[in-house]
Amino acid sequence: MRIPTLGKARLVISYQNAELTGTYVVLVTNCLDWEAKRIKSIGEACRQQARALIEMLITEAHQMLQNGKDVQTVFDFLFSKQLSGTSPGLAL
Repeated sequence: MRIPTLGKARLVISYQNAELTGTYVVLVTNCLDWEAKRIKSIGEACRQQARALIEMLITEAHQMLQNGKDVQTVFDFLFSKQLSGTSPGLAL
């Protein structure tokens, strides 16, 4: 496929299991010469990173709630946009 900002690109759909069902991740790359084994490892890395980020969000939310913060304050903190030079939001 061709993407205007990338040029030629490869679209990869990586499933969590060999049956090609259930959880999957969609990857777009301009590395056209990668073999399937390398692409599979990238898909797994993306899933692991997403899981780690979700665990971090849950842990941070739990700690904030335990420290007496209200739900809206926790939500605003976790999902606020980060601007350069500012500190609101969770640094992921």
